[in-house]
Amino acid sequence: MIESPLEKNEVQLTSKHRLSIDKYNKTLSFKYQKRGGKGKNAPLVDEYGYNNEKHFGNFKILLQRLAETEFTEDLTDKEIKDIDALIIALKDACKHIDKVANEMYEYINDKITIDLGDTTKGRGRKKSTEEEQTDEVDAD
Repeated sequence: MIESPLEKNEVQLTSKHRLSIDKYNKTLSFKYQKRGGKGKNAPLVDEYGYNNEKHFGNFKILLQRLAETEFTEDLTDKEIKDIDALIIALKDACKHIDKVANEMYEYINDKITIDLGDTTKGRGRKKSTEEEQTDEVDAD
């Protein structure tokens, strides 16, 4: 049986599921058997693709979905163990990312000060008449 190759940003989760990751989404796609023509009544061929995608904004929601529904039917015991290991690894990665982000926030908040200077003058601020007179005197 011919199956479409993995893209550079895809991971084969199980024999029926793939995960692709890009800048904005984590996309879960499902294996299907292709048809030799158009329409639902076209004959099936010995070629498989991945479609019927579900998009997730973050790993937490994806993991919840995987654990609740997606991988409970038609899986072997080995695939279930592999998925459990993947879910644990992704949860650990999420915890680590959250920890590092919090540490960075705390460091920046404690150690870095932005000096805006002593002046409150800015673009678009109207000068009072006293300031305009002072500026005119200074120019003379």
